[in-house]
Amino acid sequence: MYWRMPDYNGARFFFSFIMGFLIGAVFFGFGDTRETPQEIVNVMGALYTAALFLGWSNLGSIQPMLAVERSIYYREQGAGMYGAIPYALAQGVIELPYLLVQAVVYSLITYSMIRFEWTYDKFLWYLLFQFLTLLYFTCFGMMTSSITPAEGLGMLLSAFIYSFWNLLCGFLLPAPKIPVYWKWFYWINPVAWSLYGLAASQLGDVTTLVVSTPGMPPQTVSQFIQLFYGFSHDWLGYATAALFGFSLLFFCVFAYALRNLNFQWR
Repeated sequence: MYWRMPDYNGARFFFSFIMGFLIGAVFFGFGDTRETPQEIVNVMGALYTAALFLGWSNLGSIQPMLAVERSIYYREQGAGMYGAIPYALAQGVIELPYLLVQAVVYSLITYSMIRFEWTYDKFLWYLLFQFLTLLYFTCFGMMTSSITPAEGLGMLLSAFIYSFWNLLCGFLLPAPKIPVYWKWFYWINPVAWSLYGLAASQLGDVTTLVVSTPGMPPQTVSQFIQLFYGFSHDWLGYATAALFGFSLLFFCVFAYALRNLNFQWR
């Protein structure tokens, strides 16, 4: 399939380069200025934008491709050429190397242009969370395509859910300020865990003192993001596990729907 549709992967890699340079240009040099609360918020904005824009692009690009493939799958599966589960596994596994290359290219561009701290562990954390973000967005696109009868409905469902993900991810409204009756959604929001992992890995261990504003006691960058955003460097493992879990959940729903739902019109 991937050799027969080179425009699909070509478009993904093209957008990775273009969006990487655009985001890097917009937030150029923001990563190494972290001395005031406003500068830290700017860094958070760079992380938020870098994580979400390419993920949403991946989601939007895989849905039309799966809509085309579904009609072919119905025909070949009806002829007994293969089962639903092997097909779903192949669909998921083949995405991994493409997503990894995409994440490496995008991370190198954005990380260097935004000028985050160049240490081995920080860059690997950044790369890992970018890869996992692309992975769950792609799996989410596969899932919404498989549970809806038409491409347009899948896109509408994705956009509806994404609007809540975006609103309650902890950036527009920091986690400590989210109303208690919406807290549950924050904790089951994959975008929130992406932002958590990226911010905690880049800022959660920084001991530089923040220039305090009137009425605010002196504090380090790590203390500021823990108090203001609720992010702790000690939770990086939990953030990683959560994103793996969301990716697996979305993929399992995709495989289940592929096996048990049939939207073929006769």
